[in-house]
Amino acid sequence: MKRVLSSIVVASVMMSIMIPFVSADETTEPTSTPTKTELNRPHPLLQRLKEDRWQIIKNFYHAMREKFERAYNKMSEIADRMQKKADEFETKGADTADVEQNIADAKAKLADAKALVATATEQFEAIHDAEDRKAAFAAFRATVHQIRENLHAAHRLLKDAAHGLREIHKGLVAENEQDNNENEQE
Repeated sequence: MKRVLSSIVVASVMMSIMIPFVSADETTEPTSTPTKTELNRPHPLLQRLKEDRWQIIKNFYHAMREKFERAYNKMSEIADRMQKKADEFETKGADTADVEQNIADAKAKLADAKALVATATEQFEAIHDAEDRKAAFAAFRATVHQIRENLHAAHRLLKDAAHGLREIHKGLVAENEQDNNENEQE
């Protein structure tokens, strides 16, 4: 009970300090009419909200761009390792043409995605100053959609290449086991 009463007292004291008192002789009406420039000038709070909103959008885009770049770097690294493995299997006599084609297509999709990220960054920076922001944002959104499609396509191609490498590996292992069994029988 004491706690409730003390919090009520503290709150009432704070409210009395914070609320400005208007004496009877002061008027709340402005003494002069605002000029045309004062009417056209955005309220400082609205201006701050617009700036904060733009900063939130900017932070979101930068996080999205970093995600795209991480995906690009990771898939490029995987594609390089798959290419090395395909070359190794090719030296052992396996047919890796389909796998190498999938890897080459994936690398092309990744290169397209990387170029589109640069384009999207330019488009994003142009949105803030564009006269028709909706059209600029629509173009930006279409570019981001193309980036996502290219990354997804590259991922599918790399998965297909991985399955192909796995099948080639199984075939080479089975071939080696068969050769070992024949050598043991002789």
